[in-house]
Amino acid sequence: MASYDRVKVDNGAETVDGTDGAEVFIISNSNKNAETIRFYDFEYGSDLLHFGSRNSGDTFVDWVDDDGDGNADDLRITANDQEFVLVDLAEQIDAPTVYRFEQDFETNTANWDYANSGWYGTVSQVASGTNGVTSASGDFHAVFEGDNISAPFDSLLNQGAIPFDEHTVSLKIYLDPQADGGSGWADGEGFDYSVAASNASDDHLRDFIFHVTQDTSSGDMYVGASNNSNFAPREDLDNLANNAIISEDGWYTFEHRFYENNLGDLAVDLSVLDDDGTLIFQETRTNTNDDISNVNGDARYAWFTVIDVNGGIAVDDMAVSYEADQAVPVPAADDLFFV
Repeated sequence: MASYDRVKVDNGAETVDGTDGAEVFIISNSNKNAETIRFYDFEYGSDLLHFGSRNSGDTFVDWVDDDGDGNADDLRITANDQEFVLVDLAEQIDAPTVYRFEQDFETNTANWDYANSGWYGTVSQVASGTNGVTSASGDFHAVFEGDNISAPFDSLLNQGAIPFDEHTVSLKIYLDPQADGGSGWADGEGFDYSVAASNASDDHLRDFIFHVTQDTSSGDMYVGASNNSNFAPREDLDNLANNAIISEDGWYTFEHRFYENNLGDLAVDLSVLDDDGTLIFQETRTNTNDDISNVNGDARYAWFTVIDVNGGIAVDDMAVSYEADQAVPVPAADDLFFV
């Protein structure tokens, strides 16, 4: 059995400093204990509480705002007629990110519709290193190509009409601008990539579209965003009020974050991050007609409305995650108590 440094909490103590090096805090059986004992700097994952028989048995734990900082991030433990508060414990515990859909193309290309399934274009699983592109993760990724009508489509979770909850759809795409001195896309090549929202009745509401084009006039690769696609790479992205230039080849993460803004409307952050996780482009699209009460909690689809790049584009690591307003999980007994 592992050895632990123990310290006894004095009778009548109202506060305990968790930085004294102890790993187990022993609570005596005395009825002289303070009604509430607050632990500061309790180190989650290392420190433990040990109750005497007076406080043994059933305990109740919940998150409260004990220190008055406006956040219910203090863990209250109620044991018989005594309370123990672990101040600011939630800061040490990450709220979970729930991935309800993931496709890393390690096994197949499932969920993407293309010509073989009655849609448009092609999706091919390829090994890492194909055409000089190392997969973003694992041993495989996919190559997406369009045809003269459109490009692949993904119905995502297809949950039907559900209450709105903040969610993010993310996808990694390999970009190869001319500016990096490699092979580079030809002038005018590019793609449009949309993720759409549905209304509360699960009918189409609005598209939120990334545009990426190797611009003919400037020689730069631009990224921009809008709510519409003309099914051809846009050659005017350099004239948009908000755009970014892609100057290095590599994997870029394209994110659509769906959430409620402070006016009660749907807002979508369209963000592009480089391989180091640095944000290089972001645009927030919102419309006062999209009251959040009339927005579905399920992204309607992901769709490359056009891919006009010779040989297609490399795609990897797609995910749909729900993360906002999730309560921090209450720690398990084994993470709090020494027996």
